[in-house]
Formats: sequence, structure tokens, C-alpha cells
Amino acid sequence: MPRHRSLTLKKFITAINDTDPGLVERYFLQLIPKEKLPPYLMIMHYDYVRHLLEGLEDERLRGTIYEDLRRINDIGEKAMGTLVRTTKRFGIETNQNEKPQALAMRLFLDHPEAFDYAWAWYCYYYSTSKISQHRIDCQGFSIDVDKLDAFKEEVRSFFSDLAKGEECRVSHYEEDNEVVILVAHGSYIRTVARWEGREIKIESFRPAYEDILLYDKTRSLLCIKATLDKDREQYIKSFTNAILANPALAESPNRDKVYTLRPLQDGTFSWDGNEHITSIIPLEARLKLRGSTEPVVEIRSKDLRRTFEDDLEGLDLASGELVYMKFRFTIEVEDKVEKITFIIAPPDVTDLAKKKHADIISAYLKENGVQLI
Repeated sequence: MPRHRSLTLKKFITAINDTDPGLVERYFLQLIPKEKLPPYLMIMHYDYVRHLLEGLEDERLRGTIYEDLRRINDIGEKAMGTLVRTTKRFGIETNQNEKPQALAMRLFLDHPEAFDYAWAWYCYYYSTSKISQHRIDCQGFSIDVDKLDAFKEEVRSFFSDLAKGEECRVSHYEEDNEVVILVAHGSYIRTVARWEGREIKIESFRPAYEDILLYDKTRSLLCIKATLDKDREQYIKSFTNAILANPALAESPNRDKVYTLRPLQDGTFSWDGNEHITSIIPLEARLKLRGSTEPVVEIRSKDLRRTFEDDLEGLDLASGELVYMKFRFTIEVEDKVEKITFIIAPPDVTDLAKKKHADIISAYLKENGVQLI
């Protein structure tokens, strides 16, 4: 799941109150009866909220509140584009003076389906996990409630058999050419010791994780954001079996052949760029060298091509099997210059899909034989 940005409670509450002072009150009243709240004046300002949270004896409730506020704040601070996209999709009116934190809170309170949609895209673009991509050819793709229920049951059973709990929630959103599936599931129970006054208390809990599947119907490409390889493999099996009704697609020999770094080694890759790509610099590489001990060399520098030419005599990108590369592309579009850093680990892993100007870079990689689909 995405890593939370630090929640600056004062900034967050102030931003919401600057737009609509009633939103914070509405949030807390849906969780705590008004008669159990400490008295407050016209609005729930920052100091009131801070003291309220510090005084809550119900730790589960306090944890739920902080998790809600972090999610709302994450989308508001980092994903304004996602908020705009969401309001347009769901026909939600906006105010040009509305702070993004307030808009995110309003979606959370009044349009939960829209908020879940925004959160699904936030998980896809801002998760810490890499995205694997897989060729899953399907003509006449369709999805319905029965297929989703079958998919959910297969995934739930998989995590349950691994002792990761029975809890599993699946939601999906369909665009013109894309289908997004968000899977929330449990993990292994963790036990921590903490101080409560002068005593040490033992607390056990089951962490929650959120994985994303995105199916690009135009390219017949299944993109998966999940932490573990075995989870990704199960998602592919369940997707092809329950949703596509063709489990054989999971066994296709070309399923994972999406990227290759061979053009960087055989000299066919152009480092010159084009009208939009003004600079291409390799920053990191991982090479499997030939030898009885199967050595692996990892190299990082400000510019690997210069490093090989000036500082590493006898070693270059063709010295072994190139299994990982980190790039920095400089993109110039509409007189704006931006540097985009991403990785490729063949045959199917990248984080390019989450980056700005991914379409420009992807087209260039395909033209130069690095991207195969």
C-alpha cells in the first residue's frame, strides 16, 4: 500500500476549516455522539482536535481516526489531479477556492464511492511497490458482479490458506479502456509490546494491505501492484480464471515478455532522445557477470556511461546480463523541463507507469526495442 506522508495535523485541520468549518465537525460526529464530545465553540479548530485525540481512551477508535485523516490528507496533498479526475467522473461540483484537503474530506463524507475511486488511483500511482506488467490477450473483455465475486473468493481463499485472515474486500472501476481492481486484504498477525503507564501491554493486530490490478484493454496488458511475487502470481491466476474464464492465459510463454535491456547492450538503443526527450542518463545498473560463482555487480553513479568510459576500464553494459537499469529522462513539453526517474527490471517490472510523461517515454522505449508491447 502507499506510504503515508507525514500528517501535519494543524496544517490539515486549518486548511479544511479555511474552506468549510463544518466538515471537521461532521467527520467526528459520525464517529462520536455529540454528548460525549468535549464542549466546543463555533468550529472544531486545531487545538480542540488535538486535545480530543489525545484524550480518547478507545485506542482502536483513535487509530481509525488517524488512518482516515492520513488517507484524506494524502490524497489532498499529493493527488490533486486525481481529485479533479474523480469529481469529473462522478459529476461533483467544486469551488475554485476549495482547498484540496477540504475537497478530499467532502468526498470522504458525502461521496464515499468517489473517495474509494480516488483512493484506488492513489494506491496505484503512489504506492511503494513496483508494478509488474503481463500480456494477457483477451477479445471482448467484460466484467460483472458474478465474475468479481468469483475473483474475490479465489483471492480470499489464497490469503486465508496463508494464515493472513479471512478479511478481503474487492472493488472495481471501469474506464473507457481500463479496468481497475482494488484488493484490500490482511497479512500475518503482528505482536508488539508497548508501555501503558508503568505496565507493559502486549497488543496483537493484523496489518492491512491494498493491492491494485489495472487491465489495459487496448494493449491487453495486466498491470499489478503488489508486494510479493507469490501474490502477483495468484492475482494473474485468479484474473484469468475468474474474470476471463480462460486459465490457460496465465501459462502463456510470452506472458511476462514486456521489457528487455538488450538494446542497451548491443548498441541499437539511441541515447540521443527526440523533440521531447532532451537527455537520457543511466543512473544505476545491475549486471550478472559470467563466472562459476555467478557474481552480480551493482553500479551507481551520476552518469553510468561516463563511469564505464572514464573509471571502470574493462567493464561496460555488455559485460554480462543486464537485469536492472535506472534511468533519468529529461522531458521538455510546452516550454516546461522536467526530469523523470524510473527503473526497468526485465521481463516485466517497472515503475514508469506511475510517472509523469510516461506516454512519451514509453513510446520512445518501444521505438528503441526496450518495451515490447
